Amino acid sequence: MIMSTSVFETTHTSRGNSLAASGPSTTSAQAARLAPYVDLQFTPFQPSSRNPNPVPDLISDELYQVLRTHDLINEKGIRDYLIRRVFRELKERMELGTHEAIERIHHQYYPYLQIDTIRKIVYRVGAPSNRKMMI
Repeated sequence: MIMSTSVFETTHTSRGNSLAASGPSTTSAQAARLAPYVDLQFTPFQPSSRNPNPVPDLISDELYQVLRTHDLINEKGIRDYLIRRVFRELKERMELGTHEAIERIHHQYYPYLQIDTIRKIVYRVGAPSNRKMMI
């Protein structure tokens, strides 16, 4: 007895009623319905082969690699930290106003984020349960 679904092909095995699923099988019609791949603009804060640690002022390169290997790095938290750091640098060094600094971060580094999102990151707006706090 063979049962199939639109995304995974499911087969009945000889060990009774257990089911085994094979990988996704896409047809040309299904592939046409999938969303196109969108390549985001390069940001200098992304880890790269030359500079894999985006926060060398906080942790060493070796520690960053170990944490990354074990999937213990919160990428969103690092991104938010970098946004706050750049915001402070723009305000202090370039003497920009708050709105100008947020717009520059938006246009130069993170165009996929809304300006309001960057403002919330900079000012840490949101429920305290969403933030890591020291106890």
